[in-house]
Amino acid sequence: MSDGLWLIGAAVLSFLICGAVRFLPIRDAPDGGRKQQTAPVPTAGGLGIAAAAIAMSVAWLLSAQETAPQFGAAVLDPERGALLACLFAAPFALGLIDDAAGLPALTKLAALVIWSSAAVGMLAPMPPMGVVFAGLLAAAAFAMFVFVNAANFMDGSNGLSLGSLAIMTAALYGPLNGVGGDCAPGCAEGAPTLFAAFLALLLPAACGGFLVWNMSGRLYAGDTGALGVGAAWCVLAGLAIDSLAPPSVMVWFILTLALPFFVDVGLTLALRLGRGQNLLRAHTDHAYQRLVAVGWPHWRVAGLWWGFSLACAAAAYGGLYLQLKVWPSVALFGPAFYVWLAVAACGAALWCIHRLRLSARLNGPG
Repeated sequence: MSDGLWLIGAAVLSFLICGAVRFLPIRDAPDGGRKQQTAPVPTAGGLGIAAAAIAMSVAWLLSAQETAPQFGAAVLDPERGALLACLFAAPFALGLIDDAAGLPALTKLAALVIWSSAAVGMLAPMPPMGVVFAGLLAAAAFAMFVFVNAANFMDGSNGLSLGSLAIMTAALYGPLNGVGGDCAPGCAEGAPTLFAAFLALLLPAACGGFLVWNMSGRLYAGDTGALGVGAAWCVLAGLAIDSLAPPSVMVWFILTLALPFFVDVGLTLALRLGRGQNLLRAHTDHAYQRLVAVGWPHWRVAGLWWGFSLACAAAAYGGLYLQLKVWPSVALFGPAFYVWLAVAACGAALWCIHRLRLSARLNGPG
């Protein structure tokens, strides 16, 4: 079966399962703060995304093994596959527990710290440990932790977070499939990213089935979707960094893809920190929340962030091309870094300009 049919199947299955999830007794109730809907809305739509992705992944792997046993064995080593499955599943499970029963914020944060550390420990190559390498591992774990939380923070407007994550995930397909650079040592022999490349298209397809319900406000992703898909993106991004040489280029590729979340979340947290406000308390200070507050419909806000995500994906590929083909360099601060820096600066400028304008319209400067 062609990959296109697998993706259509994932979208349809996700749509059907999400329709069933709407009847579960899991609701997102308004709280007068961050949750400003007028009535409780079914949530945990991420359960449909996860179920569809799992079903199609198992079917695809079985099909690969049946078509060519050697090919199936090369797609995913069983032991490594089990560990990866745990990495993918844990944030979905954490989010589902939070959606169904509620978890204290600190408990959830602690669980994500443990998950981020485990993910980096499993995905990173293990040369002789040194201070510099340990620092890089800590930075990678922190980046994963921040991104997963950012995906959750941005899940406050229909379609914004999951639609953006779908675009960011699909953008990983090229590097995972060996497009744009030289395959890293060991990549060609064991094909460790072949299944990951398929997942980079499968997850967005499953998100598409969910978005049919979500864009009309009939089902929310919940922490199940935001944490689960955000964490899945981090795992695939880690595999992408290890899939092409040199890894230094891929770091900036990944960070450029993440800018639509990092810019808004980073600047919003900096603003609240400057005001002396509690960073763990729910709020409506994100730029997208301010747009909704002044009357933008959810589809328009989501479309704006989807546009940002597409622009960042184009910039990421541009930086990859510049550093690998135009000015070949293995330097950490090469053309790919300057592309990231330029896009980040533009994003921060846009955020500040619109923040000032929206603040003036809502309640005066500030």
